[in-house]
Amino acid sequence: MGYNRKNKNKKSGAAGTVASRTKNKNKNANANALLTSTFAVTTMLAKTGGGGGGDDVCFHMSTKEDFLAYKSDNYHKCCDDYLKYRWKMAMRIPGQDINQLHLEFSQQHSDTLIQNKFGSFVFAVCCGLFLLNKESSENLNENENENSADNTNNNASITAAIKQRKSIIMQLLALGIDVRYHWVPSIVYGISIAEGSSMGEKHRRYVRDIMTERGMINIIARETMTLWSSTSPTSSKSSCNCMEISKKAAKREMEKSGYCMGCQQEFPKNELRKCSHCQASKYCSTKCQTDNWSEHKEFCREIKINETKQTNN
Repeated sequence: MGYNRKNKNKKSGAAGTVASRTKNKNKNANANALLTSTFAVTTMLAKTGGGGGGDDVCFHMSTKEDFLAYKSDNYHKCCDDYLKYRWKMAMRIPGQDINQLHLEFSQQHSDTLIQNKFGSFVFAVCCGLFLLNKESSENLNENENENSADNTNNNASITAAIKQRKSIIMQLLALGIDVRYHWVPSIVYGISIAEGSSMGEKHRRYVRDIMTERGMINIIARETMTLWSSTSPTSSKSSCNCMEISKKAAKREMEKSGYCMGCQQEFPKNELRKCSHCQASKYCSTKCQTDNWSEHKEFCREIKINETKQTNN
């Protein structure tokens, strides 16, 4: 789960290139496996990112104990159940009550969802997955000049793994934001999360940020560069800077761009239009918005449900 901070010396020349490719293939064998649970996620990250322990490992403001407590820890189960809950939402099963699913999940994990420490764990998982995706993307770029059948299959596997991990990141970021800016402040500290309140607006804005690459990077960077007290809603800066380079690059390269949720292409911000219902997802054209509606409507509905809850609290 952790990320190794050391920059190990690399061999130069052809021998170094071969060694690097061999190492990448071995890492990808672990990294490209299907991730069906946070147990699989944390196990895979421990193997590929040095998360087994050591002074040079960063757990992104969470702890080694939380990452590796697979069987006894409620954090993994809560994340797994949340991913299942989101999957059921996406399936759009006829007669399925989304509000009831949300209620069942919230009641089952009520003790876990009000812990700032759990929020740190969720964001740390997202950080580990993001950094692994970044490394996989770099490997993919290095492999583009190789035309062998094995390399083509390997690239397809890497691409599929990147897409899957990004999906998990988006889902878990939503969970982390709910924990840190909805459940903990409202239930533990009695802070208003109603529409127009400071905390309510933070929650609304951060949920919408998940929809863009730059937004996701900013969320992960902010939440993993900050140590949240278990007894206070305030935060203090600490030493995890694993996202600093990505955050600076995002600010520099994504300053005036956004992503169409339909065709998944990047466009200047002023060329994108927001969904009139949730005001979160953006599209480059009416066609893209119409084509994406079957996938977007449950997310759109959930945004409206959360806004209604904030207004009523």
